[in-house]
Amino acid sequence: MSFELATHDHAFRSISVAQLQSQAPAAFATQAASVTGPSYSFLSTAELVRALLNAGFVLSSARQAAVRRRDPLYARHIVRMRQMREVVTLVDAVPEIVLVNSHDGSSSYTLYAGLYRPICSNGLMIRSASVGFIRLAHRGIRVGDVVDGALELAGRFVNMRVYCEAMASRDLNFTERHDFAAKALALRYEGPAPIQADRLLGVRRAADEGTDLWRVYNRVQENLLRGGIAGQSESGRRIHTRAIKAIREDVRINLGLWQLAVDFACS
Repeated sequence: MSFELATHDHAFRSISVAQLQSQAPAAFATQAASVTGPSYSFLSTAELVRALLNAGFVLSSARQAAVRRRDPLYARHIVRMRQMREVVTLVDAVPEIVLVNSHDGSSSYTLYAGLYRPICSNGLMIRSASVGFIRLAHRGIRVGDVVDGALELAGRFVNMRVYCEAMASRDLNFTERHDFAAKALALRYEGPAPIQADRLLGVRRAADEGTDLWRVYNRVQENLLRGGIAGQSESGRRIHTRAIKAIREDVRINLGLWQLAVDFACS
């Protein structure tokens, strides 16, 4: 078993502040939505991003939720950043800070640990006992609180190595692979699923072939979130699974998959 990770900076995606504004305009809101109450403390995501850039982070990617009933200028958005200096590499991935926020009261400032795999542009979000996440309410929040939280979370990245290496060294037999896929599918669908669980084990690229937990986990994560897998509806109609685009659902499934992988690695 071998993994390769390109170490040159150009191998990692990055975006400019202008691109951030194009991809997540809600990050540049200048005030909170009118639906928020008097106790709501407004702090622009763009201001936080600038502070994190000054603290040595670089923008990786961003997007915002599609909303129907609320003003998109205040919608939930997600910004991913990594430290500009050389950071710890975890198997074939690098760690990132994932900031989720909104300016309409629908979410707090939340910082998660994440992984970015240059090999497939996967965005894996992580929450575990040794890595954690940081949630800051919109009440008296300061820029320094978020910057301190991001630096604290980045300091825990080294703790992720033990999990990632355990996954890379944990070989799954046929039954375990299918059990993992079945539990992952249950995270996505509460009722009958349009596909069989083993479809999540499909390999999209040669680099992801293998039976170790790390590659199985990454294949399942990508297939589950990107969708496009041919299946059948309850009525018998041929369909393709949908990609996960809602930020709340993306976060929920990613965190659930990470915990599932950790459980398998420790079993």
